[in-house]
Amino acid sequence: MENMQDEDWAEAYKNLPYIDDVKEYSKEDEALFKEIKEVLKKYGVLDKFGITLLHTHFPVKKGEVMVEHYNPEDKSQLTKPHPAEDIDKLGLVPISWRFVDDEN
Repeated sequence: MENMQDEDWAEAYKNLPYIDDVKEYSKEDEALFKEIKEVLKKYGVLDKFGITLLHTHFPVKKGEVMVEHYNPEDKSQLTKPHPAEDIDKLGLVPISWRFVDDEN
């Protein structure tokens, strides 16, 4: 799986729905979730991958990526924009992926 170019991050976030406008999980999603669960089970990765609700809270600028910071002492998490160039030099680990319909 290849990484997105810096300019693609801002574009990807721009196209996500704002958190207050996002559609929540509903009964109509149950069949899809069951099917996804079966695929994850088939490949033995139920404890590795899951599903998240794609959304945004604010615009992300070109050259930024969202990075999750955690503090085990006070059991808190904070997600904020970070320069995309820091990903490799800081040894950051991707924890979220998004599928796009790229015809491949």
